[in-house]
Amino acid sequence: MCGLTVFLVLQSGCEEMGLKSPSGAVPGTTETPVNVAPEVPSVPPVVTPAPLPTAEMQSPEQFVAELVTRTGLNVSDADLIKLAEIGPANAAVTELNLNASPVTQLGLSQLAKLPALRKVSLAACPLVGNAWSGISSATQLEELDAEGSGLDDSAMPALASLVNLKTLNLGRTPVSDNGLQHLAGMTKLESFNCNHGQITGRGFEVFTRKFANAPLRHINVGNTTFGSHGFDHLGEFTSLETFIAGFAGITDDKLTVLKGFKDLKVLVLGGNAVSDQGLKFLPSLDHLETLDIGDTTQVSDYTLERLRKQKALRLVRVDNTSCTLAGVQALNNLLPECTIRFQGAEF
Repeated sequence: MCGLTVFLVLQSGCEEMGLKSPSGAVPGTTETPVNVAPEVPSVPPVVTPAPLPTAEMQSPEQFVAELVTRTGLNVSDADLIKLAEIGPANAAVTELNLNASPVTQLGLSQLAKLPALRKVSLAACPLVGNAWSGISSATQLEELDAEGSGLDDSAMPALASLVNLKTLNLGRTPVSDNGLQHLAGMTKLESFNCNHGQITGRGFEVFTRKFANAPLRHINVGNTTFGSHGFDHLGEFTSLETFIAGFAGITDDKLTVLKGFKDLKVLVLGGNAVSDQGLKFLPSLDHLETLDIGDTTQVSDYTLERLRKQKALRLVRVDNTSCTLAGVQALNNLLPECTIRFQGAEF
């Protein structure tokens, strides 16, 4: 009993003095055993993201094929620069639609680098003045359509070097007779259109033997004042096949020139001050296929009777004339393969 008492006293004394118990721990505290490693947080696995899809690069051939299908509004200087740089793929480009395009002088200057390019349409293109100078180096062109564009007399020098042109359309532009003087080198020009323009016909001298000696076969001077001076030069173009001159200020005394045009197939004289007397030359045109003499009140059945042997005729328009239904029907019976337009109807 005495020994047990001594042990209890000793143990109690140790606790009061802060001594460790035989287990090694200070009574009243919690201590992590030295042989247990601390918990380490787990790291989530690294996931490599999938690569983003990339646009497939166009080949030069694909770019060319896509570009030539665009409308002019969707073709820029940058497109033409790229097109000029991707030879030989650009050798497939023979024509370009640049109608109403926002291209500038820089874009036009690229056309010379397209070796096979022959036809360019710049209709309704807002380019004016010196901006047209970019096209001057495209001497390989054979056809240029600038109808309704900003082309004017000040821009015409840019066309002077395009001596290989066979077709030129300047319709609905402010180009005048003075501007035409820059076309003296057009020795291959076959088709010329200046309808709804400021042409009096005086400028057509540039196409005669004195200058270009152009082999003109198709002329459109409708809605101009060509009748003022144009017939002074028209007689040189005896190979004409198409002469469109409606509402062009033409009178009977001018028409005698047309008698020698044996190859004429299309003749439009509607809306002019011509009469039966002025049209007496019509039977001499053996190859005439289309005749428009509408909107001429001095034309009557007399002229229709004189057409009865024109076997090549396929279309005749006599709306708003002094012709009668009887006269139209009589001609229709004689020329059953010819369509006659009269007072809004066809016979």
